[in-house]
Amino acid sequence: MALIVDAGALYAQADADEPRHAEVRAILERERETLVTTELAVAEADYLILDRLGPDVELAFLEDLVEGTYVVECLDRAQLRAARDLASRYRDLRLGLADASLIVIAERYATRRVLTSDERAFRTVTPLPETTIDSAPDNPTESTTAIFEFSSNVIACHARADGLLRPRISDKGGSHARSISRP
Repeated sequence: MALIVDAGALYAQADADEPRHAEVRAILERERETLVTTELAVAEADYLILDRLGPDVELAFLEDLVEGTYVVECLDRAQLRAARDLASRYRDLRLGLADASLIVIAERYATRRVLTSDERAFRTVTPLPETTIDSAPDNPTESTTAIFEFSSNVIACHARADGLLRPRISDKGGSHARSISRP
């Protein structure tokens, strides 16, 4: 089952000084399933990476995209409509198009797994038809960056330990240039 990756996780894996960097990187390194994101989440992450970390780190991120580390999905008009409807339904969360697109793509991939640190949005929004999310974490002491597996009535946070993804660490850009790529 594919793992959907949000912009925050894409950014965290690129910024060695980000508090969740090591945790996100470890999850990505262990993940065996396809890593999926959307062009909207990529654009959001790319902006943050370029603005905060500079062009060398951005180019390392773009290289990961070119190499196919992540499957980058584009929404068609019907999916954009569904994302708009989610943003409207959850307007008080200020969900935004990038996060709404990830929820729509999760439906396309029939997955309930999202790598995110945005519990506020992903614990509240119902990602798939007939799925409800319990907003109370199974273990309140767990870290906020985890893979959320959506089930019929509960969301469980955990990091998978059964995969292998080879990291590629680029020295371009100093301590910030961290990149993940598949073998």
